[in-house]
Amino acid sequence: MFCISMPYMGAPCHSNSRYADTMSLWGSINCGLASVVSLIEAKNNGVPTTNALVDFAGNMANGIGRNMWAADMYRHGNPSGFMINSMAGYGNPYSNFVGTMGLMACSPPMFFGCMPYMYSCMPMYGGYCWTC
Repeated sequence: MFCISMPYMGAPCHSNSRYADTMSLWGSINCGLASVVSLIEAKNNGVPTTNALVDFAGNMANGIGRNMWAADMYRHGNPSGFMINSMAGYGNPYSNFVGTMGLMACSPPMFFGCMPYMYSCMPMYGGYCWTC
């Protein structure tokens, strides 16, 4: 059951948030693996260790943050965050940009002073991006 257009009332719309936690865990594992691959590729291409480790930490922070964001979106009735993360990927600057911008586009109320996660971004779930 989705509560797509239900305003945020301080409690999760989905009483069972195990799905969100599980998806966030698998997304974070995927993020870690992709970030390790990027670290190895950077080292093989001659990037200094300090720079490669900073990129690795940034990729991990972005991916884990995006997974937490998507889980919070799901708990408040917007299931599109996990789809965006799975389509954007992890572990490189392009994936970080696309994933973050996708999540921002699907939760604009957070950035425009309205209640967060009131509407779904995806028309198939009954919403549009700029309905605030």
